[in-house]
Amino acid sequence: MKSYTLSVPPSAWTELGAAGTPGHMYSALVDTFSVLTSDIASTGMVLVYRIRSDIFQTVYIPLPCEDAEAGFTRRWEFLYAPGSIGFTVMHDDNNTLQPTATENFKIVLATSLNGKRAEELEQMEYEEAMAALGVE
Repeated sequence: MKSYTLSVPPSAWTELGAAGTPGHMYSALVDTFSVLTSDIASTGMVLVYRIRSDIFQTVYIPLPCEDAEAGFTRRWEFLYAPGSIGFTVMHDDNNTLQPTATENFKIVLATSLNGKRAEELEQMEYEEAMAALGVE
């Protein structure tokens, strides 16, 4: 099992759809993520966490997730294929704002699950999932 941190700058986000219409979102694709092999994509595990840092602590939030911002709900998701990984953000009012700061994501890849089902691990907090997988 290995983990990687990816930083997605504001310029990497592409608008999909028109503001005010259903499905309006922003997407960022990292198409040079060669460590995500076809074996991992088909039979392994891909866990993704959005990293939020402030003065006091760093928090790893499992994706997909939702957070509130200025009166609307924002949903973060990810998708992957061998050699690439992507991220989407969508606001519930169909007027999604492009991320204005670099967004950081922790990607955990494994070829086996150490006896845990992927669904169980996806619901765990970052520290809990890493402990269950024996990652220090």
